Amino acid sequence: AERSACASFRSENSRLERELESERTRANNLAQDLERECGEKDATLVRNAQVNQQVELARQELRAQQGEVSDLNQRMHALQSQLDERQNELERIRKEREELATRVGVLQVIEHDKEAASAVEGRLRASLVDMEEQLTEKHKHIRVLQQRLGDMKKTLQRELRAGGDSGDYEAGVAILTPSSSKTITNNHNSGNTGISEDDVNFKYLKHVLIKFLTSREYE
Repeated sequence: AERSACASFRSENSRLERELESERTRANNLAQDLERECGEKDATLVRNAQVNQQVELARQELRAQQGEVSDLNQRMHALQSQLDERQNELERIRKEREELATRVGVLQVIEHDKEAASAVEGRLRASLVDMEEQLTEKHKHIRVLQQRLGDMKKTLQRELRAGGDSGDYEAGVAILTPSSSKTITNNHNSGNTGISEDDVNFKYLKHVLIKFLTSREYE
């Protein structure tokens, strides 16, 4: 019975040792698993820290880019304002240029009109000078004619005073009024004084003047 008890004890001891070894192995495995999990956790924490750092860096970069975008927007608005000002200035300059071109055109027309007016004035002055010369010549000619007419009046008066019954006087009256010359001669020869001496003198003077005014020298 003692041997059987020892054998049973040994068998139980062996079983317990095996279980202990198995538990040790399992504990080692658990320790390894725990260490591995701790390592993975640490790695995960490191990765998370790295990711968080990258996220923070990305956020900082995003904020920087947003700041740059804001600066670019401000610069763009400033450039747009400058562009609008330049366009407005360009439009103003274009309008001023058109106004100046219009004024230049008007001035050119005025200058052309001045030149035309000057040319017309020159022609008018030349015509005026020519007309004044012609008028002067006509005045001279009129004075000559008046002088000749005065001379003829004096001559006629001398002839009339020389005697109303001369042959030249009767011929002059007969030339002017041939139909009445016979009456004038007959009346004069018969002593009839129905026609006044002033009427005869006027007709004779008229005949002499007509001959003078139709002469070649008058033409």
